Parts: sequence; C-alpha cells; structure tokens
Amino acid sequence: MRAKKFLVGLALTLLILTLAGFILSLLVGPVKTTASDLFAAFRGQERYQDIFFRLRLPRAIISFLVGASLGLAGAILQGYFRNSLADPFILGSSSGAALGAVLAAELGFKLVLPGFSSQGIMALITSFVLVTVVYLISERRRFRTSEALLLTGIAAGALASAITS
Repeated sequence: MRAKKFLVGLALTLLILTLAGFILSLLVGPVKTTASDLFAAFRGQERYQDIFFRLRLPRAIISFLVGASLGLAGAILQGYFRNSLADPFILGSSSGAALGAVLAAELGFKLVLPGFSSQGIMALITSFVLVTVVYLISERRRFRTSEALLLTGIAAGALASAITS
C-alpha cells in the first residue's frame, strides 16, 4: 500500500513537472513573451496567436512526442534484452546516425526537403539501414537469440564509429 502511494505521488509529480515544462516551452523564444501574452493568444489577439499557435505550440508538441518516443524506445530495448543498461548504442543506431551525419557533411549532400537538414535526413537513413542490416545478419544465423542481435549490433556500431573517426 505504501509503495502504491509513493508511485501515485511520483507519477503526479512527474505529470505536473511535464505540464510546467510544456507551458514554459511556450513562453521561451526569440520574442519575449509572458503568461499574460499566452492568455491574450487564447482571447484572440492575432499577433500572439501567430507566435504561440503557429510557431511555439507545434515545437512544444513535437518535443513532447519525441521525448515520449525516446523513452518508449529505451523501455522496449531494455525489456527485449532484459538489461536495464540497454541503450541505442547496442544496436548500432546511434553510430549509424553519426556516420550518416558525417557523410552528409563531408560529401556535401544537399537534399531538397524544405524545413529539413541534409545531415538530419542522412542520419535517419543510415541509422535505419544499419539497424536493418544488424537485424538481417543476426536473423540469418542459426542463433536467433537476443545475444546474437546484441553482438551483431555492437560489432556494427563499432565499425560505424571507426568509419566516422
């Protein structure tokens, strides 16, 4: 019973901190704004509506979703490998992303997608490709275990890091 109360209190505290951070992120930006400006946007003042609803709110929502997705991905990795120290480096995704960003910068890739950087897109692509290759190699072996995936990912990550260096 005591542990349950603690967990409920912890969850409520974290929820309040998350909401406070979300609201604070709406107030931070190149244009100085206050909480009263946020309320003015809700009342219909067009100047503040542009700042909050077209610029800052989408940024805050995306940041919240990305953070939640990263937390979920970490929990999935830790659950799959049954290891609380599991992280994206285990499958080589972080090293693959770094390799893609370096390749884009060094080779001068220019992808034409408005609002996206070439380095970010290349990082995403190479990370996805490396994790897919790791999965295919580990599944090709007769040992279809999490250990095979783990070792293949570590080796691929080391290779990508070596190329990046």
